[in-house]
Amino acid sequence: GQLSRGAEMNEALPGKIKVVKKNGASSTLQDLCKEDGAVTTLLFAAKWCPQCPPAVRAVCSAVDSSSGHDSKRMNVVFISSDRSAEQSEEYFGTMHDSFWRVPFNDVSSRTDIKRATGVCAGAEQYELGVNRVEGIPTLAVLDSSCKLVSLCGLQLLAGGISSLFNI
Repeated sequence: GQLSRGAEMNEALPGKIKVVKKNGASSTLQDLCKEDGAVTTLLFAAKWCPQCPPAVRAVCSAVDSSSGHDSKRMNVVFISSDRSAEQSEEYFGTMHDSFWRVPFNDVSSRTDIKRATGVCAGAEQYELGVNRVEGIPTLAVLDSSCKLVSLCGLQLLAGGISSLFNI
């Protein structure tokens, strides 16, 4: 059948997906989305992608500038399009300590998210069977029920984290 696209915003992403931080903390996508005063985003990126570092830096600095004095928080979940676990690990190591990620070895969850949002690297599109709407880097914004509300998070972030709450 036709692949469902989260971009059509008709169904929630699989919320039971496990996410982890550098410090070993773990949660689920669903629990992050339900957090009060936080907006959950999916950061699609890869170490090999030349456009990704500036986007990742922008997200990191938005998180930095909001922490402490802003009541609104942003949960960032890294969705890797790296070609190896080592690449993904290394790249995640350069990101903000507050960031989460879907573990690289959880290929089925990463693929489910890419299919549901329509976001992936061009090289993965056919291999994963993604009906591609956006490439990398992309910052997708989710609502409290894990439904996709925007694929324009990077553009919206220019107005600060609070702009992600007003979509």
